[in-house]
Amino acid sequence: MRQESFWSACEAITGPATVELEWKQLAGEHYEAAKAFLRPMQELATRYPCMRSYTCGCDHRVVIYSDDDIVAACTCNPRACDTFRLTKSDIIIYELDRPALYRAMAKTLPLDIQVTDIPHLRWTDQIGFYTPQKGFRLPVFLTIQTEPDNFRNTVLDLLARNRESFILMAPTHDLCETDSKELLNNRQTVFLALSDIFRIDESGVFVVDEAYAAVMEALICQSADVQKPDEAQPVCRIPKSVFDQEENYRIIWLHGKKLEALGKKQAEVVRILHDAAKRGRPEMTFASIAVKMTDSPTRMSDVFRYNDSRSVLVKHVKADIYRLNV
Repeated sequence: MRQESFWSACEAITGPATVELEWKQLAGEHYEAAKAFLRPMQELATRYPCMRSYTCGCDHRVVIYSDDDIVAACTCNPRACDTFRLTKSDIIIYELDRPALYRAMAKTLPLDIQVTDIPHLRWTDQIGFYTPQKGFRLPVFLTIQTEPDNFRNTVLDLLARNRESFILMAPTHDLCETDSKELLNNRQTVFLALSDIFRIDESGVFVVDEAYAAVMEALICQSADVQKPDEAQPVCRIPKSVFDQEENYRIIWLHGKKLEALGKKQAEVVRILHDAAKRGRPEMTFASIAVKMTDSPTRMSDVFRYNDSRSVLVKHVKADIYRLNV
């Protein structure tokens, strides 16, 4: 049985869109935080969840006699429970507010939001592009299905439409079964679940989990081979008068000046950034640097202290992006 959560609710509700009561029932304790990602629709519901699920459980038929006279009638045969009254606000349908969801993701993740409908593919959008570094754009798709077979068919359709790697997101891991995972892995396509990306903060709202964002970025960079050079792109030559190295990057010459010998981790970072600079893609996120290291540090300050003269080798461009200072 699925654990109650907003993300599992999205995969239990077609659309996903339904009345507030059903969102509350399925999202459980996540509901208050989830309201930021829900918006009312213009149409009213024609069915309503049973208020006495322990004796009945059917969807009741909504009958509107007037704005002030609305009832939900049991559809069981024979009838299992009584008709109950509703208000107009009870039968407002709330749908997942995808633009609000995408904006929340883009505040923390390097996403270039460009939402596009996928023709003839239900409940699936291209959100835009994942852009962890300049010149790299990985298409990002979100699909919200309710059955594993429908999820697998969506995977097959996306793989047929996209010859290159991409990122596929879904509310949870539940519908991505073994065969779907194998299909995605064979194309070096990354699958991510929103249930891993979002957490509820102390104020009770959904936010992108920064710790998972770093893990996610490293996974994407590794799986999709972000650092793979573009054969059509010329290699950038850095003059030895500007930068040179000896002893596998333990000894560095910067603008003709020999620096103090580097430690193992420092040498690894400089080598990785030098390779990136030579390929013409000098800027890298810390996560994409760390995943290439033998013993991954948790942050750049663990490698280069601010008061260390060797820190001049690495330039902090912005946020969590670095480059070799040449």
